Amino acid sequence: MFDICTVRSVLFKINVFRAGGVDRGALAFRRQAVKRISHWRFLPVSIGINGGAGRGCATRCNAFSCLNASENRFCEERNCAFAGACGNSLQVNPSLVIARNKRTGLRGLVATSDIVAGEVIGKYLGQLDLFGPPCRNGPANDGYRMHLKTRTTRNKHIGLDAKEAGGVLRFFNHSCNPCARFHEVQTGERLTVVAVTIRDVAAEEHVTVSYGDRLWFVCRVDVNIAISNI
Repeated sequence: MFDICTVRSVLFKINVFRAGGVDRGALAFRRQAVKRISHWRFLPVSIGINGGAGRGCATRCNAFSCLNASENRFCEERNCAFAGACGNSLQVNPSLVIARNKRTGLRGLVATSDIVAGEVIGKYLGQLDLFGPPCRNGPANDGYRMHLKTRTTRNKHIGLDAKEAGGVLRFFNHSCNPCARFHEVQTGERLTVVAVTIRDVAAEEHVTVSYGDRLWFVCRVDVNIAISNI
């Protein structure tokens, strides 16, 4: 089954904040989400075993050095010498905060302390939906939608849509010179998309990611602009 954290995100819709509580539309959305998720599974892959593939790190590893990461696996208690307390696990980095651009008012992610290269800093969460095959000449991702490379056991093309439900990583802004990249990983039947730092990130730096070469907007030259916490 897909990552349980994503399932919880699917069941959490923005309109629960409307006055008067959750409306009938939100409840119907939840029922349909559960029905869809129950049919979308992925073929299981190896989790790595103690003393075998993916379990040989002598020191705290990260997404660059870990044997699990070299085979596109994330670390957890069953396959990690550090019980998943490493740089290749699914933990959200506590240094990430949502901040607001003082000039434009737009939100983004900022690091409150230094983050070294190769750290998984969080998961891209959102509503699971059928996307169909990616268009050959179209953008690989658009808006808050992200196509998954792995197909379901029924050979369906699905993806994540974080427009109405998701985690903090949907506040990632695009950069031509990003701090992080997205990476699809799977351990057992659990599949998810994580963000990994590709260089050292300094405290108070705007944390960005590249959404690919085929963009749905014009990529501008990066400009350093002061950002304040919300």
